Amino acid sequence: MNKQKPLMWIIAGQDSSGGAGIVADLLTTHDFDVTPSVVISALTAQNSQQLLGVEPCSVDFFKLQFDAIAMLQPCAIKVGMLANLEQVDVLTQTLHQLKRQQPDLKVVIDPVLVSSSGYNLGDVERVARFDRLFAEADLITPNIPELMTLTDTSIHSPEDLVKAAQQLAQRCQCAVLAKGGDSSFGERCVDVLCHFGSELVLSAPRIDTAHSHGTGCSLSSAIAAMLAHGYSLFDAVVAGKAYISRGLRLAVGQNSLPGAVAHWGRADQFADYPVIESSKTEIGRRYSALSNWPVAPQTAFARLDEQPGFYPLVDCFEWVEKLLHAGVRTLQLRIKEMAPAALKHCIFQSVQLAKQYRAQLFINDYWQLAIEAGAYGVHLGQEDIAANAVDLEAIARAGIRLGVSSHGEYELLRALALNPSYVAMGQVFATQSKVMPSAALGLTRFRQLCTLVDDCPIVAIGGIDLDNARPVIEAGADGLAVVSALSQSHAYLETIAKFNDIIGE
Repeated sequence: MNKQKPLMWIIAGQDSSGGAGIVADLLTTHDFDVTPSVVISALTAQNSQQLLGVEPCSVDFFKLQFDAIAMLQPCAIKVGMLANLEQVDVLTQTLHQLKRQQPDLKVVIDPVLVSSSGYNLGDVERVARFDRLFAEADLITPNIPELMTLTDTSIHSPEDLVKAAQQLAQRCQCAVLAKGGDSSFGERCVDVLCHFGSELVLSAPRIDTAHSHGTGCSLSSAIAAMLAHGYSLFDAVVAGKAYISRGLRLAVGQNSLPGAVAHWGRADQFADYPVIESSKTEIGRRYSALSNWPVAPQTAFARLDEQPGFYPLVDCFEWVEKLLHAGVRTLQLRIKEMAPAALKHCIFQSVQLAKQYRAQLFINDYWQLAIEAGAYGVHLGQEDIAANAVDLEAIARAGIRLGVSSHGEYELLRALALNPSYVAMGQVFATQSKVMPSAALGLTRFRQLCTLVDDCPIVAIGGIDLDNARPVIEAGADGLAVVSALSQSHAYLETIAKFNDIIGE
């Protein structure tokens, strides 16, 4: 059975050279497996070096295009160049109606006020009218010249960039991705996402290329396409930046002219992904990063003695004992509610028994007790790490292995930055055993994430059972974290044997 792709509307101008505008948007939606519907705002005569002219679509024809696609319900909308104030007003009204009908509809606006060739497409009156449009957006993606125009400020430093982005986000009540590629503030290219007080600071090496036509169009389309697939905003921005880095790295010229950013598929190399900066890093401090995510401890975490393989998660000593007797080599003790004295006894008892079996037992959350008991490993969620509630250096010095949870591109990059012993990735499929902060990844996205990781074991988690275990292993998992498939089994020894057969194939 064929799966229907998410539908995305694109409102933008046509670039006669094919490097930017609608053509770049369509190439991007193809790379992200999204079905596009198009509304043309204007025809432009341009190439990668100059914009010679703009011929706006009439307001009547602009409206008529919306009428033609009204029955095609979008999951996301990307807005690029708008040619005049009348188009701004028509689109504002259209988005307002759509948002009332579809509260979950995602709207990304690339405010093309100044093109990369230097041609000014905006004026003071138009900027004022844009505020009404921006109120319907989930994300705005201005470059530095556009951000200066929209906020009527000068930007000469990282502090100026952050302040302007915060100002625009507060004024329009939507997220703002301030693109720093035009800055001269440092050797790295730094972008800042202001999202209702939660700032994401991303840095990447500057790519020395003249072939950058269409980067803004392609980035906003990539982000919108991923939002259409159900990605979180942070995941979409991180993966979108990687897509552009790959495109710049692979871009080539067109005859004697500088070329456009390449559209050769989504990023599949870790090197294309940005670094997520925090208040603990030099760049993060310069850009006033709000995240307190730590840097990797000076003492490296110990590596696993063997691949995780079949990795059950259990909540009591009795299950730990049964699984060790059954030959399970890697497992996790995940206790959510227990009196302190009983909790300590359970952890110490489990650790001592696991040592007798030379098993890889990880203690979930309770890292202080894990250190005290001399546990093999500890598994932590990102909330505790981000809140500075964990002494990573103490864990590493104790020789205890570290596993870290992740739920998408953003959290995977943060986890890998700690150089952990393994990363748990999921939920791969929908699960009932735990309330999850995000939608299921699915096999395709899980496979894409696995390709980014070379030297750290990946443990798949979420909804894994005997029916779907084999494709998860084939997608790149080094271990299968199992909860319900084991705890609800009426023949757990048989279940263990079947999982081990699948993993060992």
